[in-house]
Amino acid sequence: MCLASIFYFLQIPFRLIHVNYGLRGRESDLDEAFLFDWAAKRKLELIVGNAKEDMALEFGNIQQRARSWRYTFFNSHLKEEEVLVTAHQLDDQLEGFFIGLKRREKWESLAGMTIWNGLVFRPFLSISREEISSFARSNDIDWREDSSNSSLKYVRNRIRNTLIPALDKVSEEWRSDTADIQHFLNKGKEEKEDRVEKWTSQYSQIKPNCIEFDPAGFEDGRLDLAIAFLRKFGKLDVDSFKNILKKSGKYILIGQHRFEVCTSKYLLAENAPINFRPIDFELGEKTLDSNFKVNCSMETKVGSEELDPMMAYIDLDKLVNPLYWRHPQNGDRFFPIGMKGSKKISDYLNEKGLSLLEKKNIWLLTSADSVVWIAGYRIDRRFAANDQTSKAYFVRLTQEVFQ
Repeated sequence: MCLASIFYFLQIPFRLIHVNYGLRGRESDLDEAFLFDWAAKRKLELIVGNAKEDMALEFGNIQQRARSWRYTFFNSHLKEEEVLVTAHQLDDQLEGFFIGLKRREKWESLAGMTIWNGLVFRPFLSISREEISSFARSNDIDWREDSSNSSLKYVRNRIRNTLIPALDKVSEEWRSDTADIQHFLNKGKEEKEDRVEKWTSQYSQIKPNCIEFDPAGFEDGRLDLAIAFLRKFGKLDVDSFKNILKKSGKYILIGQHRFEVCTSKYLLAENAPINFRPIDFELGEKTLDSNFKVNCSMETKVGSEELDPMMAYIDLDKLVNPLYWRHPQNGDRFFPIGMKGSKKISDYLNEKGLSLLEKKNIWLLTSADSVVWIAGYRIDRRFAANDQTSKAYFVRLTQEVFQ
């Protein structure tokens, strides 16, 4: 309320966003009504999010869920060129420091929040709760007190209501000393983020479906930067991660992503299931996915030039409808041209040294239940056009990123 009152007094254009979690019953609804009345008197826009149903579900940490809900809601209503401003203050910062200590979090988290992080502006971050309360009383600013702030149910409240008062009795300077510690931690955090950014530009490359890494970036002296980068994608088991390095074919999950070790590169990709839905084969140009498209045409004369792996001539008379494009499945076999007998497609791709991600992106052209062509690699000799072929399909696979 102090923050909103200051913005209003200074005539800074702003909108109010409030979330009603419904966790305090009628009290939560009275908070919302209080804000509607305050905003209406000043002809200000107020947006209210109703999180009651989601908060009623019993799973996970309620405070973490509430935080995730409100920031998702905030960001969904943020207009272009608007800035999200919150009233976090010094006591919030200090409480966060001790919460991090209790949870044995990494030193970076102990650095706490910054006044401006590129997304959120926190102008009160260096001002204490007592100073803000005094300002509100001196300027007749009305507010509502959250009754749950006095409960010792939550870790933050226990720190706020027991630890901090005890520290106040021991020292008059502990707040400024702790703030100084967080300041130095923040400087170290910024320096590390700069080093991680340089590491990223030197040892990683964004590909259509993944991030590709140079294994040199994971050698001693650089490994801590690699770990810091990967932690952005989710919880990382460092011991398990170190154990798979340099072991081709091994992988580890990081949040919703999979980090895979290959012979000459490392890959990070979303751990999404393969879509096995077949796509109809059609003449002309067709998009298979966000990376591949094919161009198919009917030819009366088979080209005699040596084809590259991205092209195939297929004997029309040997095909049986229906024709589909799909991804490999367990048990798929084909009769590779230039080889004797049949071969499992999985074995063929393993011999090519393909990563799991690359295997997932393979497309097969099929005739009924038979594999005609591993697109980009090898055609099945049963369907290959030759000198006796009167009519053939000419198929070209193109790889590019579509916007």
